[in-house]
Amino acid sequence: MDQQLYGLQVNYVSEHGHYMVLTFPHGEQEELSSFQVNMLSANRIPRLLELQVEAKDGQIRLHYNITGKRMLAYWLRMEQLTLRSYYSLLLRIVEILDDSKVYMLQPGRYVLKEEYIYCGSGLQDLYLTYVPKNNLTGKHPVSSDIQQLASRWIHRVTELHGNGFQELMRYLQEDSFNLPELKQLLHNQLNLLEETPAAVPSGIPSSLELPEKPSAVDRKIMEKPQERREFDDMQHAQAVSPILSTDEVYEARGREENRHKKKQLWIVLLTVLMWGLIWKLYADQPQELMLYVCAGLTVLFGAAALVFLRRIRHAAGTEAEDEPSVEDWAPDYGDAGGDGGFFSRIGLAEPVQRKEPLKEEIQPVEPFPSLTPAPDLAMRTMLLSPPDATVFLGRPARKEKRAAPFLEFFRDGVRQQACIQKPGFVIGRAADEADLIHAEEGVSRLHAEILQDQEGYGIRDLGSLNGTTLNGEALVPYQVQPLKEGDIVKIVTTEFTFKMGS
Repeated sequence: MDQQLYGLQVNYVSEHGHYMVLTFPHGEQEELSSFQVNMLSANRIPRLLELQVEAKDGQIRLHYNITGKRMLAYWLRMEQLTLRSYYSLLLRIVEILDDSKVYMLQPGRYVLKEEYIYCGSGLQDLYLTYVPKNNLTGKHPVSSDIQQLASRWIHRVTELHGNGFQELMRYLQEDSFNLPELKQLLHNQLNLLEETPAAVPSGIPSSLELPEKPSAVDRKIMEKPQERREFDDMQHAQAVSPILSTDEVYEARGREENRHKKKQLWIVLLTVLMWGLIWKLYADQPQELMLYVCAGLTVLFGAAALVFLRRIRHAAGTEAEDEPSVEDWAPDYGDAGGDGGFFSRIGLAEPVQRKEPLKEEIQPVEPFPSLTPAPDLAMRTMLLSPPDATVFLGRPARKEKRAAPFLEFFRDGVRQQACIQKPGFVIGRAADEADLIHAEEGVSRLHAEILQDQEGYGIRDLGSLNGTTLNGEALVPYQVQPLKEGDIVKIVTTEFTFKMGS
């Protein structure tokens, strides 16, 4: 399983360190930019992978030192991003591209893919791959590469607010794109985050969309100017954080209830105050006529207060009836289970208990009650009512075959199997990111990955601390080795046998 990058063959070697090697095809030596090679050799350029050029047997190989570093792709699988770290990560890459002009390097020759960006101590300790080749086959413009990175990484962000992502996408599509302006845009977004730290949670999958119909509570909230602005901000975030969370719906509902309670309290207080003023008049002029007047006013204000209180309660009850439940916010996907289809997609559905049919409801019907068929009727004949009639019951049923390949291993003395049903199948101890959780001591969070391409299946170690072996041979980190039937992959002390599952 050859790895290719812009027409160059990619390999990994572990000799006096760990290196990524890009090999030029035969006859393309002239494609190497000697000026830029000299620039890279004469200067230790910050945030670039250290490069050594080797010319041997008529081939040119570029050796990039990745000792002690790890692919950004696997950092991102292990870590969630905040909106601040998302913009900071993009800004870090743009700064590296822009600063390289000091060394007369071209931003278009950086490899802006997660598999070729490496991290040292963390996400801010980045190292990029620069290819000093005159023509990179299939290379996209810098703006397109950054746009693809930004689009993939936004799904790792834990909270979203504002319209910064939309502004970023629009700018990356403009013909006037340049790195200094992009840097300024990212700085502006970080400054806005300093001023507005509040965020909208995005725990719901991004494939869902916000319903167009707002609730009665939301309509009340949107009438207030300040809160309307906050709602607009949330609307801008819907492209990547599509619906409001359940907590926010309940919070808005609680604000409405508190508002009604405050109105009721004010009416009671004003009524008591008016009663006090009325009877103070009687205390100043204790006459029989004044007694009747004060008594009448007391009854009048009390009745008015009751009317207002009933109206407020009626309004609150009407809003409660209009307010949809959380399930009503969920889009209808045509699931046979009704509203449960939405919540089953996000893991919140209650298990449905299906009732067994009553015996009285379904009466078994036997076409030939007088006959008792043999247990296996395949390729047999049966004597039916007409004495000369036979029936062919078909070929023997074939045993169901396993289509997908799988790993066979023993855990606690019990043989188990794990089907490989995706092109990138990760083994590790990270419950959130690994496809096969292997919690043995010494296993890395993301330890090894089984890959699938047109040529078949392969495996690579993901820079794990204790390594991975294939048929007793240690794998070079990130180097893909082909897998075939019966190969044994060993991680720490556990052996996994690869089966094609024909």
